Order: sequence, then structure tokens, then C-alpha cells
Amino acid sequence: MRLRHRLLLLFAAFAVVPLLAMGGLDYARSLRHLEAVLTVQTEGIATRAASELQDRLDQQTSDIGLLADNAETQRLLRAASARNGVALGLARPVAAAYWRDLWRTMRFAYQGVTLYDIGSLSQLAVTSESEAAQVRGELTLTQTREIRDLETNAVLGRLEYSPLLAALFQSPLFRSSFGSEGRTLIIDRDARRVLADLTTDSPSAGDLPFDLEQLRGSRGTFGYRAGRERRVASFVSFDRPDWTLVVTASVDEFADPFIRLRLFDLGLLVAVVLAVSIGFFLLLRRATASLDGITLAADRVGRGDFSPALPPSGSDEVGRLAGAFRLMTDRIREMIAQIETSRQMGVLGRFAAELSHEIRNPLTAIKINLQGLERDARDGRIPTDSRRAVELALREIGRLDLAVKAALKTGRPAAEPSPFAVAAVLLQAVELIRRQAAAQGVTVHCPTGELDTQATGDAEAIHGAFLNLLLNAIEAMPAGGNLWLTTARPTVDGIDLIEVRIRDEGPGIPPSMRDRVFLPFFTTKEQGTGLGLSMALHTIRVHGGSLAIEDAGGRGAEVVVTIPAALAQVPA
Repeated sequence: MRLRHRLLLLFAAFAVVPLLAMGGLDYARSLRHLEAVLTVQTEGIATRAASELQDRLDQQTSDIGLLADNAETQRLLRAASARNGVALGLARPVAAAYWRDLWRTMRFAYQGVTLYDIGSLSQLAVTSESEAAQVRGELTLTQTREIRDLETNAVLGRLEYSPLLAALFQSPLFRSSFGSEGRTLIIDRDARRVLADLTTDSPSAGDLPFDLEQLRGSRGTFGYRAGRERRVASFVSFDRPDWTLVVTASVDEFADPFIRLRLFDLGLLVAVVLAVSIGFFLLLRRATASLDGITLAADRVGRGDFSPALPPSGSDEVGRLAGAFRLMTDRIREMIAQIETSRQMGVLGRFAAELSHEIRNPLTAIKINLQGLERDARDGRIPTDSRRAVELALREIGRLDLAVKAALKTGRPAAEPSPFAVAAVLLQAVELIRRQAAAQGVTVHCPTGELDTQATGDAEAIHGAFLNLLLNAIEAMPAGGNLWLTTARPTVDGIDLIEVRIRDEGPGIPPSMRDRVFLPFFTTKEQGTGLGLSMALHTIRVHGGSLAIEDAGGRGAEVVVTIPAALAQVPA
């Protein structure tokens, strides 16, 4: 059986079948989940409504406390308890004024408030016929509070007040319900009846629709039947007064739509499973096809072809495998190229050593004789018009001498590494080529500040590499131009580097040729040898650095030399 078929069977066994089974079980549990959802919703509504009701009851307690515990009421009740007529006559108008002021803010929430002394004799009734007329027909609940002396804690009297339930429950939060059949009820546990149905337009009393024993504890949830209707309820109980807030919702109201929704979900699940299966099949076919391509590429690499056709890279595992395989073949090609370059550089080194040895002795003799002719020309012993020819010959001899020195460095074994200032070596190379640059109309722009960072290695070899690069840049501008040198100290991956950039205004190097220009004997110049850049690259790599050619942002080319700062040792 092929790998593709095995994977399809595994997908069906461990993905498709479990998904369908889960969908069927989920459909069977839908009603129980519905009840759980209704319970959570009613519980949330009950909690919020109970918090709001508790705040209003606390406000009511605070209002009554202002009437019972203020100094005027206490003074009036003390005078009444002591049967002190004079004190009673003085305290009554003061207390009446205080109550009238306070009643202006309380009259919208209470039908009436009446104060009694310890002998239950009416002392002050704070409601008028006009006030009573305004609240006539409203549902009220008469409550009593005992008043004690704040100093001796002795009972002085009592306060009877009748809060308006419509005002107490006047909030949109109390009308909240889950569903059109939802209800929010206030249960009076002492009276064992519904004190108010808050979801109606006006609170109204009624009988309990369930057993009061189900309201055990301070809060909870329960289910019950109202006739043939299934309902769930959540409740929160209060200590004072003995009330319980109950929020109920109808299960039957949501059952049919929920069942239809579950059927739709089940159908959608089947459609998704089918779509996923088709997508998995197509993806699997593509992945196995990519694996086939990678297998064929591996066979070609085994036969020595390091440029096989590979599937496109991607973000999945097969795509990353193709990318890794491509990277592997690229690195193998690079290693082969480096090995070939090393071999060529070895041959080049031996060749350069022998050639330089054969050239340098006659070159020195020629240079000495030309220098003598130059002195004779200055002293007038030979024709003056020959002086220019001698100077040109000496300049070319100097250039040839520089090339011989660089070639000798290639063939010579690496010197013992030692610290050297990169900026000083660069400036020395600039001084050597400055006369040739000026004669060719090239202006050299050097960095004004010295780079004090040191590298470790062979200063003479680095000097030769810089010299080759500078000469190449000058030769690229036969009609003159500008030669820019800049230095920097970047840090890459925690390693301090020394960076030197040499930018000319020549014709530049096409991107397609930038790798080939470093090959020995490759050149684009009619009189070039193709050795300068290859020798410079070899020297920089020996010192652990890199050499690259970049665009100069327009005209010309820019050579970037990067050398590690304070390199510990130079590879052989």
C-alpha cells in the first residue's frame, strides 16, 4: 500500500470518524446544555438584580436612620419619655421642621412615616392627605423600626414607615429576564407568597409557583414545572427583610430553536468534515508529489549533479525539507568552489613566487638606471624633452614594483600574527597610490579621523590587499573621478568588526559577474591579469574576514572589506 493511501486511512480513522461521533454525542446532550445555559443566564441576572436591590434596601435603611437617630428626634423622644412638657414643647417644633425638610426628599419613595414614643402615643405623622392621594393605589409594605437612646441604649419609641414598592423596584435592571417567558419575582418568605412580579408593568402579589423549600441557602438554582412547562430558576435571599429574589426562564421557549440550531450545526459539521477531507487529500497529494521530487533530486545528487530541480520551498514540513535540501546542495557547490579556489590559489602562490623572483632583480636594475637618467635630465646632461619619458617609465616601474610585492606576499608563508592598526595600514596604501591617482585625475577622499581599533594578523598582507583594491578602483576611472574611503566599527552577533568601504565612480560591476571577478585570471580589462581581486580575497579570508562588492547607489562600485577586531589567531 502506498504512503498516500495509508495516510488517508489514518486520517479517516483518527479524524473523520471521531468528529462525526462527537457531533452525534453533542446533539444528544444539547437539551442538557440548554438548561445549563439558561441556569447561567438566570444566575447572572439574579446576581445583578440582587446587588441593585441590596443597594436600594441599604439606602432605605440609611433614610430611616436619618429619621430615627438624628438629634432632634432623640431630643423629642427623651422629652416624651420623661413626661417633660416644657422640653416637649420646645423639641416638637424643631423636630417637625427637620422632618418636613427631610420628607421633601423621601416622599417619592414612601407613602408615610409615623413616629411613636415608648407609650405608643402618636407624636408625629409625616404624610398629608395630598401626599396620600398621590400614592393611592400603589402597593406598599408597612415596616417598623425600634428607636433607642444613642447614649443609654434605652428604648425611646418606634418608627413605622410604608415604602412604595413601585419606587423601590423602579429600575430597568429589575425588569431583566431571559426570554419573553422569563420572570423576576420577589418572594416574601414570612408570608410565603409572591410579593411582586417585577417583569410586569406594575409590581403585583400572587401565589408561589414552586415549593418554598427549594429556596434553601443564601443563593442557588433549581428546576421546576409550572403546569406542563419546564422552567429553571436562580435565587438570591436577603436577611432583612426576609425576601428572596428569583429569576426564572422557560426551557420550552428555547428548546425548539435550539434543536434546530443543533441540527444545523450537525449538518455544518458534516460539510466541514467533507471539505477538510477533500483539502487533506489535495494537500497530501501535493506533499507526496513534493516528496517524490525530493527523492529524484537526491538520486541526481548521488550521481554527482549538484544542481537538481527541486520543489518550491514553503512553510510546511515538506517545503522546509525542500529548502533545506536546496541549501545543502548550495553549500556543497560552495565548498567545491572554495576547494577549487584554494587549489588555484596554491598554484597561483607558487607561480607568483617564482615569477616575482625572476622579475624583481632585473626590475631593480632598470629602476636604478632610470633614476640615474632622471638625475641627468634634471642636471641638463641629456635632452630636456627626454625627462617626461623617464618620469613616466619610473612611475610604471613603481607600479610594477608594487604588483611584484603583492605577488610575493601571495607566495610567501603567512607571517606570525601580531596586532596592527587597520587605519594606519590603509593610509600607507593610500600614500603609495596617491601620485598615480593624481596623475590620472582621481581625487582620493580619506576618512579624517583615524580608526584606532586593531586587528591581529599580517599587516603586510592586509597592506597588499588594500593596495590591490585601490589600484583596481583607480584603473576603473581612466578619465578621472572620485575615490571614497570610509571606515566603521559595526558589531554583528556580538563580534566587533572593522569595516572599510572603497567606492569608485567607474562603470561598476554587473551583479551577474560579482562572484566571478574573484576567480584567478578572470578579468574584464584588456591589460588586466585577473589576480588582484583573487589575491585580496584570499588575504582577507585568511584573516577571518569577508570581501564583497555592492552597488554604489548609482555610478560605480563599492568594495566592502570586513575584518574581525583583535583576531586571536590567523588560520594557516
